[in-house]
Amino acid sequence: MSDNSYKELLTFLGPQNRRDIRLGALSILLKTTADIDGRQNWYKSCPEAIETLMICLQDADPVIAKSSFSFLINISSDRDGAELILKNEFDDTPSEVKSCRTNSVLSQLFDNVLDPESVVADHASSILANLSRYPVPTDQIHDFIQANEEKYSLQNLVSAFTKINYNTAKCSLDTLAFFFANLSQSAKLRKMFLNRKENIIRSFLSFIGYEKSDIRKSGVVTLIKNCCFDQEHHEWLLSPEVEILPHLLLPLAGPEQFDDEDNEKLPVDLQYLPETKMREPNPSIRKCLLEALLKLCATKTCRTILRDCNTYIILRELHKWEKDSETLLACENVVDILIRTEEEIGIENLLEVEVPSDLKEKFEKLTVESLNDQ
Repeated sequence: MSDNSYKELLTFLGPQNRRDIRLGALSILLKTTADIDGRQNWYKSCPEAIETLMICLQDADPVIAKSSFSFLINISSDRDGAELILKNEFDDTPSEVKSCRTNSVLSQLFDNVLDPESVVADHASSILANLSRYPVPTDQIHDFIQANEEKYSLQNLVSAFTKINYNTAKCSLDTLAFFFANLSQSAKLRKMFLNRKENIIRSFLSFIGYEKSDIRKSGVVTLIKNCCFDQEHHEWLLSPEVEILPHLLLPLAGPEQFDDEDNEKLPVDLQYLPETKMREPNPSIRKCLLEALLKLCATKTCRTILRDCNTYIILRELHKWEKDSETLLACENVVDILIRTEEEIGIENLLEVEVPSDLKEKFEKLTVESLNDQ
């Protein structure tokens, strides 16, 4: 399509046009943004399309609104598009935290996520998940949350996400898990999840084994793993205040039966599991859980907690059962540390000092994750 064709197409989106004409124009828009070449043409030829589509997001016709949101989902899947969407998001007034423009893209996205009656809440969640994959938009989202703390606080977003059936229009908000996971890539943003006073992280733990949605479960597990990168919080995460360990181990446990002595050492939620108990079926989720456990092995104090809770016997049985090679290796990495005595390890904190090359390699291979395949 030529530059003029793109711009002419936008003229058909105005509310003065018939509904069928507007829907037809939106259908063409969606097709032209289905692949990266089509999206790149839009960025170069018609960046004003974003502003036009902004108006359509609020359309009274739910089909037109959903199609407009779908357009932004496509556009936000690329870095150029994500940055273009938020290009004019903030005003030019110098301040520590810039204020967001009235009726901005972010305010519309968050309003729809938090509105229990919104029919496009899942679309808005997907756009937020896409935007948060890239550094510049993520920083803008952080500034937005800080500038609008009362209305769009992380606590409000988490409350909506963690309340099942929060949305009465049958939107699940599952993809909001990707948004949270992507935010947790940043050490600065992880502080919001690891705020001990609010203890937001605990709200997510029950979704580690959520059976109704792999999307929600995968996002939450990635968030938890990313939060385990901050060693100063490990003891708190393992404490009764958060109690992260049983939630990490339960999906890895199977139907194996242990004697009374071994059972009594396990966390209560892992004692005397039924013979029908099944492990987490998704190997990538099992691997992520094991990588979180590995990060929690950083200090002597936390290694002792894991050993005292009989983590080893859960992983021993998992190792016998596991067929996926990458997950098997992740399991071996944790077991290799837990079965060593502290005298053999000889180091208080594996992250702060020179460590044996085999242990150091295990830790250096781990990276903070972003959920890029959305």
